[in-house]
Parts: sequence; C-alpha cells; structure tokens
Amino acid sequence: MVRHRAGRHPGPMMIRVLTFVSLFLCLGWTASVRAADPPALQLDGDRGIFWVHAAPAAMAFREAGCCIDLDRALALDAWAPVAGDMIPTAALPVPGTDAGPVWVRFDVQNVMTRDGRWLIDTRAMRFRQISVTLLRDTGTAEVLLDLDRASDFADRPIRHRHVMTDLDLGAGERAAVVVRYLPLMSEPVDLRIASLDPLWFAEAVSFAWVGIFYSGIASSVAIALLAMPFLGRRLTAAYVGFLGLGLVWILADMGMLHRLGLVSDPVLELRLAHVFLQLTLAGGLVAALCMFRRGPWHAPTRAVTGALLVLATLGLVLPALETVRLVSAAGFVLAMAASLGLGLGVVRARQVGGRPVLLATVICAVGVPAIYLGVGSGVTQFDVHELNRAFLALFTLVYMVAMISRALDIRRARDAAVQAELASAGEKLRLSRELRDRERAYEHFRREAERRQAHVETLGHDLAQPLAALRRAFARDDASRQADLREALDYLESVATGLMDDAPAPDADQREVFPAATVLDNVHAMFEDEVRAKGLDMRYTRSEVPLEGDPILLIRALSNLMVNALRHTSTGAIHLFARVRSDGRIAIGVADTGSGMTEDEARHYLQRGARHATSPGRGVGLSSVAEAAEAMNARLDLATEPGRGTTISLVFCAADAD
Repeated sequence: MVRHRAGRHPGPMMIRVLTFVSLFLCLGWTASVRAADPPALQLDGDRGIFWVHAAPAAMAFREAGCCIDLDRALALDAWAPVAGDMIPTAALPVPGTDAGPVWVRFDVQNVMTRDGRWLIDTRAMRFRQISVTLLRDTGTAEVLLDLDRASDFADRPIRHRHVMTDLDLGAGERAAVVVRYLPLMSEPVDLRIASLDPLWFAEAVSFAWVGIFYSGIASSVAIALLAMPFLGRRLTAAYVGFLGLGLVWILADMGMLHRLGLVSDPVLELRLAHVFLQLTLAGGLVAALCMFRRGPWHAPTRAVTGALLVLATLGLVLPALETVRLVSAAGFVLAMAASLGLGLGVVRARQVGGRPVLLATVICAVGVPAIYLGVGSGVTQFDVHELNRAFLALFTLVYMVAMISRALDIRRARDAAVQAELASAGEKLRLSRELRDRERAYEHFRREAERRQAHVETLGHDLAQPLAALRRAFARDDASRQADLREALDYLESVATGLMDDAPAPDADQREVFPAATVLDNVHAMFEDEVRAKGLDMRYTRSEVPLEGDPILLIRALSNLMVNALRHTSTGAIHLFARVRSDGRIAIGVADTGSGMTEDEARHYLQRGARHATSPGRGVGLSSVAEAAEAMNARLDLATEPGRGTTISLVFCAADAD
C-alpha cells in the first residue's frame, strides 16, 4: 500500500479547518441578514398611481397555537424576512409544533410633505380571523381592523368587496404595521398598500371583467337553450348543467356564498368550492361526451367522471382542508388527462370541434399548474380567483364554439342529404315523365294499330258482300244485270280507295246531304236475289227523305245489317226500310224475323270481335255498324227478342233539303 507523505500536500486537518471557517462565515452572514430589518416602505401619493407590495419590506413568523398577544409577538426573535412579493404562509418558521396564526410586520413612511391616506388591501385572502394594528412613533397602538369570519355578517367591518382598511399617516411620519391572521389554508398572501385612484381603477376593471364573465355565462345558457332543436336536449342539458356547476364553484371560490350569508362557516364554503370544482370538471367531461360521437375514449372518460364524483364526496368528509386541496389537485389532473385523451381521439377521428377542445385542454393543463406553483412559491403574483374564472370562461367559450361547429356541420350534412334527395327525386321525376311519355306513345301506337287492324277487318268484311253479288251476277250472264254489276264495282272501288287511304271514319267536312233512296236502292239491288234465293221474302220501304252523312259508310253499315239478317233468318222476311219518325228524326235500317237476341247478347255483340259460335265471320259486323253510326252523328237503335227477330236502325236528324 502506498501512503502519501504529510509534507507534500494539505492534509485532512487543513481541509477540515477550511470547511469550518467557510460554514462559520456563511452562518454569520445569514444571521446578519436575518437580523437586519428590511427598509421601510416609502409611501407617496403625489405620483398619481401608487401600488406597492408589503412582502418585500416585511418580516413574519407563524406562532404555535393561538395564545400570543401583540407585545409578546414583538419581543420574539422568530421574525424572519419575507422573500418575494407574497407571504409564503406554508414556509414561515413556527416556534413549536402546532401551526397557528401568522404574524406580519413591516414599516411604512409617508415621504410627502402633507398628510396622506392609503389602503391596506388583503386581496380577499381566505382566513378565519384577521387584525391590523398601526404602531406610531409616539408609542401608541391603533387597531385599524379586527375581523372574525365567525361573527355575524352585519357586524363585520368590511368596507369593500375585498377586505381592506385605511392607513392614515402624517407628513413624514414613520410607523409600523402589524398584521395577524389565521388562514384557512396554507396559501400565499398578497398584502398591498395602494393609493385610492389606482385601487378604484383596478376595482372598476375587476367589476367590468366580472360583469363580462357573468354576462357571458348567461348568454351562453340562453344561446344553448335557443339552439336546443339543433343541439339536442341531452347536449343542451349537459352544457347548461356544466355552466351551473361552474357558476356555483366560482361563487364559492370568491367567498360570495359566505359574504351573502348563504353559508355561515367559511371552512364549509371552502369545502364547497373544492367540491364544486370536482363537479364542474365532471360536468365538462359529460358535456364533451354528449358533444362528440362515440369512440374508444368514451369508456376512460366515463371512468374519470365517476372518479371525480367520488373525489367530490371525499371533499365533504375529509377532516383536513390541506387534504381536500390535494384531492382537488388530483381531480384536476385526472380531468385534464381525460380531456387530453378525448381531444386527441376526437381530432384523430376528424370530428368537428375537437381541435378547440384539445387546444383549451393543453393550455389549462400546462398553464394552470404553472401559475399555481408560481403563486405558491411566491415567484409570481396572480389572483387565483381570476384564474379560476378565466378557466371556466375558456371552456365555456370553447364548448360553445365546438357545439356551434357541430350544429353547423350537422346542418351542412342535412342540407347535403336534402340536396342529394332532391336531386334523386328530380331524376326519378324525369324518369317518371319519360316513362309516362313512352307509355303514352306506346298506347297511342297500340290504339293506332288496333284502329288500323279494325279498319282492315271492316273493309274486308265489306268487300265480301259485293264480291258475292258479283259472283252471282257472273253466274247469270244476261243484260238485265249490267246495272247491278256496275253498282257493285263502284262500291268495291270506293272500299278499295278507303283501304288505300287508311281512313276509317269521315270528318265533318266529308259529310253530304243525299236522298235516302240512293243508298237503299244500292243495298236492295245487292241483296235482293240472295234473300229470295234463300226462300225469304225481301221487303223494301223506299224513301226520298234527305240524309246528312257519308253514303259509302251508310251502304257499308246497311250491308253488314243485311248480312247478319241473312245469316240468322231461316224463315220469314227481311225488311230494308227508311221512314220518318214522329219526332222528326229519320230511321233507316233492317228488320228480320230471325232468331233474335237477349239484351245481354246484344250488348256483347256490339263489341268488336264478339260473334256467335256458329257464325263464320270475325265479329266485326255489328260493331262496325255502331262505329259508322257514331261517325255520322247518328244513334243506333236495337230492338230484339229471342225467337221473334231483330230490328236495327240508324236514327239521323232531319237534314236540310237545300
């Protein structure tokens, strides 16, 4: 083992000596600093705005118990200078084990050449008791303020919303101010001395901010209620509930419940402030859950909401206020963590309104703890009550923006859906119109085809009669039938012309006035021999009465009637007639003594295509007669009786012979 020689370097003894000397110098310097009194506060009122913190010129300590009077407190050597602009209640030295009231002492001096008045402002700190005593140079002690929170509201010497008292000093006078207070919690205290003008200005600004805050809360509630049809009852109720809980929290935090006499115990009011803080945080999470669609963040957020309700219950039952304060801090951390998770999830899901909520949560999660820590350590001066109001106002505004964005997004989605539905309905309407047009066109062409087919069938039926007459005329080749052949050929020519022109019904312009005998003679000549050849009696009632119509169409109608009469008459007679009725109308038609029909059969055979089972025709004869009558504005009369025969006539109005 290698050993160092004693003479070659400083030994351990030298190191110990240097260390003891350094510690002695440091302790001496510290004692001198602690023993030296801070300089007096120089009070000036001629500069217009004067506002100074009392802590830099103050010395303080915290007594053990509550049994020290003013003289004994001044005689103690436990006074220690205060570092910073605020009095750190929790860091003050305590001459014992049981922390009691806090004693603060600082000197003030009026540097003006006249008397001055200032205000000692406690900044509404939370305390059970507070007293302010002024020690003048003359040795007199003047009690400026003595307030006990347990006293009746009417007996409290409160001059303002904050607890403050007057400080009157003569020209150049120097005095000491001693403040004794029993705090509710170990939070920093900001004692200030201010002239009247800046204080009233600060109070006016504070009142304006408070008015804006409460007006904003009321406006947000009104907007939410008006927008309930768009937001839904659930979201509206959650948002209004969040604002209501937050408002009670702010009132309790500001001490308004105790000041208004709603709560007699300031400790209970402080507990209520922490309880309603947890309830406000829980209400904010519930409003966020109602605001956004369901996602993976719902279950953790609901769990944190339940935990906040448990913490709110603990705030009422825990005995120590410091423990309640720690519980509130834990609840705030849980709420911010849940809100961060919810905001990140909503932003990733690209839901409207997620970014403002996430941004506000980040600001509060970082800014609020930093400010509280700065205030607690005395590094920063900030009114924590204003911070709480700002916190609630921020989330009130952010939630309102998110809800409005969500409502607008829903409105845009509904408008887009309505536009799509209208476009679809328009397309369906267009297709429906096109389909109806095509159906109408199809129906038109179908009817036209049926009309043409019926026309061809009618013409074919009409051609059969003159062809039969021609066949018989050629069988009897004699000179007496030349006229019959000529008439039959003329009729066939007219029928062929009608077939080529595809004109089944004449227009009003094609009608003419002609004597009935012109038509009757032709029909009689065409069917006389055939009737007699069948052994029937051919009766003919000729008339020269004028008719208005189409003679070719009338020949075709009477020919069809003659064919039907020949087909269904085996004995008796067939009567071709034209006569004037008693009402002045003209009836022209065919009567037979054939088999006859029932009324139902008559209605049936009037339909196109309807024919008797034994008939070789195509069922167009009687229906074509009805169509011809309608085309000539005539009425078709049908009288029939089974076994007695049928009489069918076309009834015309009397025509002008001219």
